[in-house]
Formats: sequence, structure tokens, C-alpha cells
Amino acid sequence: MQQNTIENLQFRGEFDFITETSPCFKSIDYPPKDDFAMSVDKDGTVISRYGDDRWDFKVFGATKDMHFKDYDGANKALFKQVMFYLVYSHLFPGKYDSLKSVYKILQPLFEVCCQYKIRADELRQFPKVIEQVAKSQAKSTFESTIWYFHRLLKNEEHIGFQLLDAKSIAYYSRFNPEYELGQNAYIPPAIWNSFIHRLDEVLDDFIENQNKIEKAYHWISATTIENQRNVKAKTTLSSPFNVGTPEYLTKYGSFEMFLKDYELYDWVAKYVEPYKTNNSFTLQQFSKVLNATVFTCYLCVLFYSLMRMSEAKSLRLDCLIIEEDERLGDFYMLVGETTKTDPDCDERWIVNKRVKKAIEVAKSLAEWKISHLELIDNSTSPHLFQRVDIWSKPQQKSEVREFSNCAWTILDNAKFFRLENYRITQEDYQKALALTPSLEREDWFEVGKIWTFGYHQFRRTLAVMFALNNVSAATGQFQMKHGTREQQFHYMKNHGRLRLNSLASQEVVTEFYNEMARNIISVVEGVDGKIHPHKKLPVKSEVVNFITDGELTKLKKAQKNGAVGYRKNLLGGCMKQGSCEYGGFDTISHCSGGSDGGNMCSDLIIDSSKQQEFEEDKRYYENQMSTLPIDSPRYGSLKAEARGYENVL
Repeated sequence: MQQNTIENLQFRGEFDFITETSPCFKSIDYPPKDDFAMSVDKDGTVISRYGDDRWDFKVFGATKDMHFKDYDGANKALFKQVMFYLVYSHLFPGKYDSLKSVYKILQPLFEVCCQYKIRADELRQFPKVIEQVAKSQAKSTFESTIWYFHRLLKNEEHIGFQLLDAKSIAYYSRFNPEYELGQNAYIPPAIWNSFIHRLDEVLDDFIENQNKIEKAYHWISATTIENQRNVKAKTTLSSPFNVGTPEYLTKYGSFEMFLKDYELYDWVAKYVEPYKTNNSFTLQQFSKVLNATVFTCYLCVLFYSLMRMSEAKSLRLDCLIIEEDERLGDFYMLVGETTKTDPDCDERWIVNKRVKKAIEVAKSLAEWKISHLELIDNSTSPHLFQRVDIWSKPQQKSEVREFSNCAWTILDNAKFFRLENYRITQEDYQKALALTPSLEREDWFEVGKIWTFGYHQFRRTLAVMFALNNVSAATGQFQMKHGTREQQFHYMKNHGRLRLNSLASQEVVTEFYNEMARNIISVVEGVDGKIHPHKKLPVKSEVVNFITDGELTKLKKAQKNGAVGYRKNLLGGCMKQGSCEYGGFDTISHCSGGSDGGNMCSDLIIDSSKQQEFEEDKRYYENQMSTLPIDSPRYGSLKAEARGYENVL
């Protein structure tokens, strides 16, 4: 065992009575000797030792003990070793009571291995046993098991053994009991791209007219609130645009005249229809456009962040932070409201830099509103997403906005979101159905009908995008640009430094293994434009024959037995067995020989249909290089990428 593994394993809890001299603080051996203390009381008396069949962590706040009695000798030793690593390494969840989650996830695995009389570190060789492990897991925690298996795989060198490799985890994921019935719809690329483009248009248009909108907003807010204070009776009209408002209050005339005077008539007319009764615009429609703009910002956050609805709603005005990575440059993170006060909180989400625009627009609108409120408590940053029509009395307080059903809100703002742009084509239908078979049961899911959006679809779609590696750095096909690549890199490769949101990480990892299980067939022989840049195929000839002859059963068997593996990367695919230290998720230079001027990787498969994307990526990196000093680390990284694409082309 590497010495640095032992050096990095030490007590991770925070208790005043545990110090560096405590018997449970650090073991000089890995795995520890049986007499190593796993827990001690406040007087230093040992409660549990490593060799015990029960580990009692109640003194550290745990509510459940860990039991190892009912396992055979080999599996008991392996179970203890992996749990010890989880308790004493950087994978420690922050609280001892949280360890029960991973213990409960690993319990069925070791129980099934004992039942079939195999060692857990040999499990990957027995697909039927893996299937039994999958079927023994609770439905509610199945996706969490994939994430934990992934984390253990990434740390296998330090743990000292491997439970499941990447192919085994992909195979395991196929037995997800909620896969078909509970999976949210994947938004097909054309509709996804069209919707993102519309959101971008709305925000750019707002920014272009922001000074005019702000002046109009402040005049309406200040005047209406002042009128409301000065009315002589509660039933008296107070709007400066209502003909029935008394003369002793401030009046303006028609709202249409106001819009024209402030040069905002055309801006409002783009997004809403005139009031039906008199075919003119009213203050209510102005409110509707502003609140729809806030909703647009909210959707952008969901689109680009992997956040859940409640997580996005809880964001505060100061939620965006920018950090620098030596190789990737600046990257953007959203932080939850508790992150700044709790250093162990995992409320952090990597986002595409395009989210910055949405955050800034929502922040401006919220700040305009707040400037007209007499806030009693200004010690905390206000919520980012609020209703901003402060001239309406119910909105004259700073509070988080409750968003209505996604599909209904978009339908209610059909002109604002250009609803007609999202009709389902045959290609959309096929792509969405391939990734979400249960869509067939939806009445709205037909060619020619308009796509029905749901909040959870955005999260699923972005996770699938990461798994598919379908987004090139500079392609015009997607509006997401290269920021998505940095997001993917951090979610797939992060080892705890950023304390990213665990549920978001789980979503990405789950889709990664789902995609690996889905796509092995289409690339083994280089079909659909796949090119092997070497004379020798990276898979055995009999596996290629399985594909040619259409013998799916044999291919699956070969996959289970480790004869073939496949993962997509930026250039097409990789047939390497086991994990790869370079991955091909965030960089292609090692795969294509760009980093050292050497040969391409022998496991590489190039997707020739991406030639245009490769050319665009090469130009993108060359343009980026022109803005940097030649001796900077980022310049060298970009140069290796550009050279890699040159080799491919």
C-alpha cells in the first residue's frame, strides 16, 4: 500500500475530545490492525476496535451501529476495509450519522457475495451475481448506489481493491427499477437548442433596453406606492394610468402613451398581445413581461446547473462566484444559501458561464424592487427570484417567488417563449424516445405536437449531454459552447475539492453509466462513420462478428465477460478496458497525440461525422491562444488541443 494513502487517512470528525494523540485518530497500518480503536468515549476509553464485529459510533453522533458478524472471513475483511477508508479518508460525508447511507448500500453487495460464495473484489467477473446485487437494492436509493460505486472506483488504488469496474457499473445500472417509469424526459437537441436560443434572445433584448426599463420601473413603482399611501379611502383607485384615479393623486394618462414616451412600446409588443377589451397595452402586461423575464432567468439556471427546483428558488443575490483553474481558465459556480456559513456544505453547482447573464438580469430586477421596500432585516442577501411587480400591494415585500407549473407558465406566455418553435419532428420523436421509452404513454408526445416542458427535464437533459459528449467547444449546433465541457470535467473528475452538490454529481454519474450501457453496439465495428485510426481493431474479431451477424445476445455476453468495453469521448469513442487517466471528457490532446506530438491512442475511435465540429474546435482553440502569453500554462494546454485536432483532421 502506498505510503501517501496512510498519511492521508486520519480522523475526520470534529470533536473537542479527539486530538492527534487519541487512539482513534490515525492508524500506522492500512488496513489497520485488529486492536486499532475505531471509537473512544470522552475519557479516552475504547468503545470499538477494528477487529470487533460491531462498530459503535454513537459517541460521535451516529444513530446506527455497523455490524460485520454475518459475513464470511474474506468479505468481512473487505467490508471493513472499505468502510474504514470511507470513515478516515476525504470521502467521509461530514457526519458520522451520514455513514449509515453508504453502509446500507454496501450491505446487500456483501450479503449477496457471501450467499454465492464469492469475494466482493471478484464480483465484476460474475454478471448474474451483479444482477442479484442490483435487485436487492431499494428503489429509492438505486441511483445513489451507482454514484457510490463510481466514487469507490475512482479511489480503488488507495482503497486497495476494486468492487465494480466501469463496465460492471454500467451493467448494474441496467437493472434500475425506476429507469423506465420514473425517468424524466430527455429534451431532443433541436428543441433544446431552440429553447435556449429563445431564452438568450430575451435576456439580450432586456439588457439592450435595460436603462429605459429601469427608468420606467422606478417611476411606476415610486408613483404608485406614493399614491397608495395618499389615498383617502381604501377603495380609491391609485394607478397613475387609470382614468378613475382622483385628481389629487399623481396621474400620467394612458399606459400606451407612457410606453411610447419611455421608448418601450415595441419592446413590450414583442412579448405580449394587447388587452383584448380595448386593444391596448396595460400595466398588467408590463408586469407580465417583467415576471416572465425573471422566469426566463430561473429556467436558464435550471438548464445549465443540474439544480432541482427548490435549490434554484433558494438562491440569493450573491450566489454567483467565479474561480480560476490553471488549465481551464475561469469557471463559474452557484452557491446555496448555507454554503458561506457552513464550509462543509455541498451546495455548490458548476455552471456554464452563460448563466452569469441570467443571474445579473434577475439580480437587477430584484434590486430595483428592493430599493422601494423598507427592509427591516438587511443582514441576509435577499432571494434572487422574486415577483417584481411591486406596484401590486401583495408584492410589496421581499420573498422568494413560487413558480407555477412549467408547461402552464410557458403556455400562458406563448408569444414570449415562441411556443410554435417547439413542435416535435420525426427526428425529435426518435431521439427523445430512445432515451425515455416511457414517453410513448404521454398524450402530448406525437410528431407535430408542441413539446411539453417540465422543470426536471432540464436537469436530466444536461446530465445526458455530459454522458453523450455531444457538445463540441465551438459548434454552432448548440448554444452551450465550451462551458459545458468544463462543467462535465468538474462533475466527472472532481475529488471533493469543490464540495459540489452530491445529488447533481449523482445525476451526471448515473447518466454516464446508462450511456455506456446503451452505446456499445453501434461503435464496435466503426459503423455510422466511426473510424479506427490504426490498422489493428481495438476489439477482438469475434466481437466484431457478433455485430455483423446481429447476434446481440453474444455481444452482451462478451461485454459482461470483459471482452469489450466502450465509452464516448470528444472525438468519438474509446475502447480501453478499465479506466483511463485522461478520459477524453475535457481534453483530446492525449487521445490524439497533441500533447507530446506522438501517435494517437490505440484505443481511440474517431467519429468522422464530426469533422465540421473538429474544424470549429481547432479554430476556437487557436483564437483563444491569440489572446494569451505564449509562456502561460493555459496557452500550452490550448496549443496541445489545437495540435490534437490537427492530427485528427
